[in-house]
Amino acid sequence: MKKENNVLDYIKKYGDYTFNLIEFNEIDSLILSSISYINFEDILKNHSNESVSISDSGKIFFQKYSKKDLKSNVFSVQTGIKVFKAIYNTKRFGNLLLSKYLKVVDENKQFQALCININDKLSYISFEGTDDLISGWYEDAAMSYKFPVPSQREAINYVNRHISPFSRKSYILGGHSKGGNLALVAGMYGRNFVKSKIKAIYMFDSPGIREEQFNTKNFKTLEPKIKRVVTNYSVVGLLFKNIDSLNVVKSLKKGVMAHNLINWCIDEDKFSYTDLSASSKKFKKGIEDWLNSYNDQEREEFVHDLFSLFKRADIKSLLDIKKNKIKKLHTLIKESKKLDLKSREIVNTFLKFLIEFIKEESTSKISEKLPSLKH
Repeated sequence: MKKENNVLDYIKKYGDYTFNLIEFNEIDSLILSSISYINFEDILKNHSNESVSISDSGKIFFQKYSKKDLKSNVFSVQTGIKVFKAIYNTKRFGNLLLSKYLKVVDENKQFQALCININDKLSYISFEGTDDLISGWYEDAAMSYKFPVPSQREAINYVNRHISPFSRKSYILGGHSKGGNLALVAGMYGRNFVKSKIKAIYMFDSPGIREEQFNTKNFKTLEPKIKRVVTNYSVVGLLFKNIDSLNVVKSLKKGVMAHNLINWCIDEDKFSYTDLSASSKKFKKGIEDWLNSYNDQEREEFVHDLFSLFKRADIKSLLDIKKNKIKKLHTLIKESKKLDLKSREIVNTFLKFLIEFIKEESTSKISEKLPSLKH
């Protein structure tokens, strides 16, 4: 049986080849999108034009943090760190320059971005996706009834500030999860000269946009430049409106863990493409029906009710679920039964993904200990 390769295998095989030898491709974009998950606060100053190579920043980063420190991060950050560790000593990525770093985190906002200089003609702007904290998910869910959410506003301001009208460069914008949405929105609502300099926008398993924004000239103008990739067990990447062209990458994991880019299958320098799973198709139809059934005020009330469930169950991140906190998940399921029927159906689909995630991460027979999701 053929071994399935992932992004780390790609780095091992092509890490010694510079971009002059092998052109920038979709896997390189995935790699650079993952870098924005890393905290560069002690290496790069906020909004600074000073640049540090990936090689030098990697040396500083891995001297500063122990293995124990790094393992305490949430899953998306741990994945970014694994990729960063694999690339910082390579010829292909080591000399790329990082700059224009910005991190803003508060109760209502989770935003991080940086610019990666590939060569004299091309730079990549990487936007951080949602980490595994529930607070970040809340902002994602708020996209169903509100535009722009705080991180989207930050993304627009970021490109307007850091893409110069006098630059001769082209720019690629990209991100994983929410990061791809931020890349899209930044491109849509950046100034006209910003739009003219954008070569491509990569959305890796990223939510789309509200119908009101989808139907604008801002979106239609950028549509040909959008590269949309989702996993075959996608949930986040199927949310809201987006281009019809859907590139489905095969994942080694199911459920929530399929969203983790380290599990995506790669064939040489391209993704290994497949079709959407039955569960993802069902979720896609369910979320579309749900969105069509409620107005913005009703969606806002539902999102508030949903995240109140997590609060009452004392679940702050996926790490809580990974630690086998069955009682907390039990509480979440029990509390969900208080929602109306249509909302319960959406919540149940999401809970099933969480249970699949637990099964992947634990050897205990958790499903036998959990109450039924049926109502």
